[in-house]
Amino acid sequence: RRPRKGGVHRGGERQLLRAASMFGEVFWPDGVVALLGGALPAGEIHTLLEALVERELLVRRPDSRYTGLPELAFRHALLREGAYAMLTETDQTVGHRLAAEWLEQQGESDPMVLAQHYERGQEPTRAGRFYFQAAERALRAGDTGAAIERARRALALGLPEAEQTILLGLLAEAHVWRGEWEDGTRWGKEVLRLAAPGTESWAR
Repeated sequence: RRPRKGGVHRGGERQLLRAASMFGEVFWPDGVVALLGGALPAGEIHTLLEALVERELLVRRPDSRYTGLPELAFRHALLREGAYAMLTETDQTVGHRLAAEWLEQQGESDPMVLAQHYERGQEPTRAGRFYFQAAERALRAGDTGAAIERARRALALGLPEAEQTILLGLLAEAHVWRGEWEDGTRWGKEVLRLAAPGTESWAR
């Protein structure tokens, strides 16, 4: 027997909600299209999302993070959590990687957003480099606690030695600013062991 049209729509709506949940509580229709990769026609995706807005499961936000792209949000956090929970572990991994790539293409300016998506998408090197950027940004802003946490996360993801050396220098500097001389000295000695004399890391 052929499924009833309403059943098809319900299945499509569930598919859309699962894809949208990869971004978090806020998402973009074009991002959903990218994540579904042709599984549903783009026109049908936009039509179904509009129907979900009309049924007040989703809300249209007045401003968008990305110029020219409509932005939607789940009306209730529990709806987003339920949609995300329906994804398999493999779907989550692939979805987070695709979400990160799409967000990066849109010019996402928050490295923590990209780092977390790439980490969940099992792209450790890419995640580590964005945690690296986030650590440097936090240190410039004077948030030494965040700088240390993000630098440690970047190091744990196995970046190349040259980048690790710069991060160790960042850790040394952050600890010194906090008056944590023992930790600062420990990381500083490690940098001097690894860095060539006269390099930026060595000077830092």
